[in-house]
Amino acid sequence: MGIPVSHYFLFMFITIFFTYFTHANIRIPATLNRFFSIIFVTPDLHKIHHHFKQPWTDRNYGNIFSIWDRAFGTLVQEDANKVVYGLDNLGADYKDNALKLLAMPWVDQTQKQS
Repeated sequence: MGIPVSHYFLFMFITIFFTYFTHANIRIPATLNRFFSIIFVTPDLHKIHHHFKQPWTDRNYGNIFSIWDRAFGTLVQEDANKVVYGLDNLGADYKDNALKLLAMPWVDQTQKQS
């Protein structure tokens, strides 16, 4: 693609760091969270993306910079303590059942929704 390999590896290192950071189960003080979330995606900002109900799942896609979500109108800032994780189209029989969750990619989900 015309970029030096070292730049690619630096980009991948930064991406991996922020992926782990944004998905970490850590609490940042509210003042620091508001300050850093102006530019960067913080764990509290990204948790909204993992809420079980739409439209929250269609928000806060960013990995490193929150400016992309701001620019495309997908940024939502809510209380991360209100996030309920999961998927809204799964039945109760999937709750706490690791085998069913692992089999999901190979099961026809369209028959479940009718």
